[in-house]
Amino acid sequence: MVGLDDSIITKVGKKIFGCEAIFDHAAKSNQSKYPWAQNIVSVGLLKQVKGRWACLFLDFRFYLPLKTIQGKKETATIRGEVVPFQTKMAQAAQMLIEIAEHFSTVPILAVTNSWFGNNGLWKPAYKAIGNRFNILSRLRCNNVLYDLPALKIRET
Repeated sequence: MVGLDDSIITKVGKKIFGCEAIFDHAAKSNQSKYPWAQNIVSVGLLKQVKGRWACLFLDFRFYLPLKTIQGKKETATIRGEVVPFQTKMAQAAQMLIEIAEHFSTVPILAVTNSWFGNNGLWKPAYKAIGNRFNILSRLRCNNVLYDLPALKIRET
């Protein structure tokens, strides 16, 4: 079971890779709606550690808007080269496919918010991973999830 989401990490300094004035839909009334920040898409293994859920990060990608890359801004370059554009969906699918290659015998369940729960992620990931891939998305904030009961195997 892996968690998938994008995050905004505010920064100070104009020459930091991946920084843009990014719209923050979750900004509080005393915060800027367009902070100078990096937008990161990340995937982590959801695992219980000492009785509590933890997210152990496996991979991440910096998301840069197309206008930033087309404008060849300094914050979109690595060693003088402008990075290629990828949508957040393409980045997420690529990460899930690479992770599934390392865990080639187990099913992959991606738990994500409603923004990623569509065919933009499903189609490329399912095409590459197959029946081992599922998405759990669009949950209400007050849902409670339970694990399946352990199966008892009868000996004959």
